[in-house]
Amino acid sequence: MSTHNRISGQVWANLVVQGRDITVQQPVIPSQALSGVPPQPVFVGRDRELAELLDGLRAGSVVVTGLPGVGKTALAVRAAHELRPEFPGGVLFLDLRGYDTPVTPEQALTDLLTALGEPAPTGQDACERSYRSALDRHQPLLLVADNAGTATQVQPLLPGGTHRLLVTSRHTLADLDARLLDLAVLPPDQAEALLAELLRQAIGDDSRLGPELADLARLCGYLPLALRITAADLAAHPGQPLSARVQALADERELLSELEFGQELAVRASFDLSYRQLPPEQARMFRLLPVNPGEQVSTEAAAAIADLSEPAARRLLSELARAHLIEQGSRWDRWRLHDLLAAYAAELAEEERGPAMGRMVEYYGSVAEQANEHVMSRDTPPDNRFATLAEAVDWLDLEYRTLLELAHLARAYQEHGLVLLVTTTLTTYLSLRRRIADHVELAGLALEAATALADPYLGYLAGVERAEALLSAGEVAEAVRCAEHAVTAAEQTDDPWLAVKARNTLGAALHRAGDFAVQLECHGRQLELSRELGQPGGVADALDGLGRAHLGLGRVDEGLALVAESVRFCGQLGQRGPEAAGWFRLAGDLQRLGRAAEAAGCLRRYVELSRGLGSRTNLAIGLARLAAVAAGLGRHAEAIECCREAAELGEQVADDSVAGQALGLLGSLLAEAGQPEAARECRLRALAIVERHHEPTFRTLAEMLRTSLG
Repeated sequence: MSTHNRISGQVWANLVVQGRDITVQQPVIPSQALSGVPPQPVFVGRDRELAELLDGLRAGSVVVTGLPGVGKTALAVRAAHELRPEFPGGVLFLDLRGYDTPVTPEQALTDLLTALGEPAPTGQDACERSYRSALDRHQPLLLVADNAGTATQVQPLLPGGTHRLLVTSRHTLADLDARLLDLAVLPPDQAEALLAELLRQAIGDDSRLGPELADLARLCGYLPLALRITAADLAAHPGQPLSARVQALADERELLSELEFGQELAVRASFDLSYRQLPPEQARMFRLLPVNPGEQVSTEAAAAIADLSEPAARRLLSELARAHLIEQGSRWDRWRLHDLLAAYAAELAEEERGPAMGRMVEYYGSVAEQANEHVMSRDTPPDNRFATLAEAVDWLDLEYRTLLELAHLARAYQEHGLVLLVTTTLTTYLSLRRRIADHVELAGLALEAATALADPYLGYLAGVERAEALLSAGEVAEAVRCAEHAVTAAEQTDDPWLAVKARNTLGAALHRAGDFAVQLECHGRQLELSRELGQPGGVADALDGLGRAHLGLGRVDEGLALVAESVRFCGQLGQRGPEAAGWFRLAGDLQRLGRAAEAAGCLRRYVELSRGLGSRTNLAIGLARLAAVAAGLGRHAEAIECCREAAELGEQVADDSVAGQALGLLGSLLAEAGQPEAARECRLRALAIVERHHEPTFRTLAEMLRTSLG
């Protein structure tokens, strides 16, 4: 603060010789919004962001943006302290209060002029001219403009020359001539470290620090404001176990109420400041987004939920993202809400939730059904919104977790029919993508829903589905129990044929369990029922099951004879699909017996039948299996040819497991044939395919490919 004196008269040798008029102007008291740099708060991590910010400020002005409570001010203060030696003109800190009672540009300029020891004229334009003149005479200065609400509030403050402006804002101020630095929540390890350091600063060594820190950090959404509130609560109650705090934050209904400490620290209050700035249409969209049960929501889904056109929804979502109330998702036109913001928005939407949920269910049900039509047919069904199978599978790749969450939501609301609808539309896709754990989970929800509805037919379907999913997961004992449930439910229906089919599933589960004697009884009863009902397909299945039970008991000749009889019987009936399946199973039995050449013959017949049926999916699977058997027999030319076709078909029908395995085997065969470059290209293609997925089948194949690539 300085006093400005204006003296008129004659001056000689720096002395006042004559003073006609002497005016003493008392200093203007600067606004409380302006001060030197605040003390550094506890600061942990953010090394990359801090380095990027420091480099940016050395080159020009920077705007740090991010959601409320993410630590923008803390980062700015840290950078200001780091850069103090590089700005001999000083560092000034100005709180623009952009989301509370905003400081006007004129007031901000007045405060800055006062701090620089300059008189402040009246009017924004005059203030701006004086401000820039003062900067021209001043040594390099760093100005921190914290909590800006709009670019209009900041634009007049932008300095030139060697001066720098560091702005923090909840909005992406892309219309400023400044570099943008978008701040995300802390990584989990840094969030835990911040929580621990805050407690050490407050109370010294804390014996409570332990594994619960990870849970606390997660429940705080890794948001620095929430972490500081949690640390303050723990410090204020040193006898409180961390587990008790975890339990308190785990209650979703009370989460935001728990994240308050006194009048100054509150997550809800911080979010309120941003929400109150939203125009009505943006506010409505924000309130409705938590209706979507998935981690991300597409623009199309958001439009359906809000009952808007896609362009209108996109504009609103883009503005919400600019305000950092939502963020960009995994790709363009997908969006996500931070967990705490989702909890906050959900509190605001109670009255609108019901109709919005209805629109959400209608949207996902309709689109998922059309995607499933593609997956089931592996072709292009008529009047389908998806032009290709690849588009349908891509949509399911993005939305299957949302559909799983929708099933859980339906279960919570006891909407059992919706659970079964989701199961029907999703299980084929889950099998295609080898998402075995998700398949087991969804099939369990379906069985629970069918049981609640007390419908034997639905119980039969759900029991078979869950048994087959469990067999894929290797959970054999539970699969047997579910198959037994399916048999019991089928016997309670008016259709005796269902009991025959259910016994086929039970027999397969018993075979996997090694209970071959009981399997014989199961398929024996299946054979009796099939003959009584005049169902030749059931007879063929029963013969196959009986044969495999005999194989399990070591009666090889008898077992193979029955399996072969089943295959011939299907052929005589003209049932090409079941006949092909029989040849495939027989090939597996022969492989297990070490009779690879015979297995190859069975697989060739399977490939021939699948080709005739036009089943690209089964053809790809058969060719991949035949390639492996042929390679083992040293028939490399046949194996290479099969691999090439299997890989091409696998990609056509979106079976990445088949495509990846075929390309991997092709790479090995080409390497053995002395074609290292072609082999490497195949392996790289295979790796690119399987790395899209995280299921165990794909992870194992990816490791093998990386090893082969060196």
